Amino acid sequence: MGIAPGIAGSSTFELEAIFLDHIGSISFFTAMSRLPCDVWEVDVRGLWIEEYEGWLIHTNPINPDRLRLLKTDLPPRTR
Repeated sequence: MGIAPGIAGSSTFELEAIFLDHIGSISFFTAMSRLPCDVWEVDVRGLWIEEYEGWLIHTNPINPDRLRLLKTDLPPRTR
């Protein structure tokens, strides 16, 4: 997280994991944001994806070559 707050404004992470979702569900996360946020696509082929309390998570860092920026600087509370 670095110095950036969590998507819901928290100053600590909720779990030592990366929360993932299906592309059609991103509005759930962007609607909670108090600051402009970016949406990234992750190539999860070959990654171990787990379910934790109904969320999809990956518990290791994801290499930058698996990421693609889809949307940038979405205004706070975007649905």
